[in-house]
This record gives sequence, C-alpha cells and structure tokens, in this order.
Amino acid sequence: LQMNLQRKKKRNTQKNTRGMANSQDLEGLFSQVQAFIKAVDWEEPFLAGLMACHTGVFLTIVLCRRSFNLLFAILTFLCLSIYLAEPLNSWADKNFALFSSQNYFTEDGIFICVVFAAPLLLNALLALVFVTIELSRMLILVKRAELRQNQINKKL
Repeated sequence: LQMNLQRKKKRNTQKNTRGMANSQDLEGLFSQVQAFIKAVDWEEPFLAGLMACHTGVFLTIVLCRRSFNLLFAILTFLCLSIYLAEPLNSWADKNFALFSSQNYFTEDGIFICVVFAAPLLLNALLALVFVTIELSRMLILVKRAELRQNQINKKL
C-alpha cells in the first residue's frame, strides 16, 4: 500500500514538473518567435514579393472555390512547391546575394519553412477544404439525379 502511494506521489510530482516545463517551453517559444521576427528584414523586396504571391494564391483559391479543376490544379502546384522547398533552400543558400542582403537560408531550413512552405501548406489546406466541398456537392447532385431516375423508372 505504501509503495502504491509513493508511486502515485512520484507520478503527480512528475506531472507537475511537466506542466511547469510546458509553460517554460511556451515562454521560450514565444521569445524565439519574437527574436525571429526581429532578425528578419521584412522590407526585403523578395520577402514582399513572396508575401504578395502568398496573398495572391489565397485570393485565387477563395475566388475560384467553385471551380473543381482549377482548385485541383492549384492544390497540385502547391504540393509540388512544398515538395521542392528543400532543394530551393539549398539553391537560395548558395545564391542569396542575387535577391537578398542577408543569407536567411540555413541548412536546417527554418526560414524557408516559415516564410515559404508554411503559408503554402495553409493555402493547400484551404484548397483541399474547397475541393472536398465541391466533391460533396457533385455527389449530392449525382445522387439526386439517381433518385429522380429511380422514381421515373418506378412510375413506368
């Protein structure tokens, strides 16, 4: 009985320690995000162009949300772009002077993940939601037509 109480006490102590570590981790994450934001020169032309492209893709997805074929093409392009983020990071690491005043492109690829791949992933998720909605609408139309056809066949 005492052994069980000691084990429970130890587990509770570990849980409390984990909870404290989680709040410290969140504070550390917040400070790292702030440091990242301050370290990047957001007025770089290539960053402004990249953000404009992300915004343009977002608006295109929203405006074309009822066009299944266009959404599927955009989704394919976004997935291909995300897949090519690693080779693009390697190329940008070697050739940053062509478009940037600083080399943001490190071997770990954090920068390209944050400013390139993550917005593309969010846009791809939005496109996927709209594709799913369009597929649902198509399925409903087909099933309604099937039910109408079955009713016509029953009357004959």
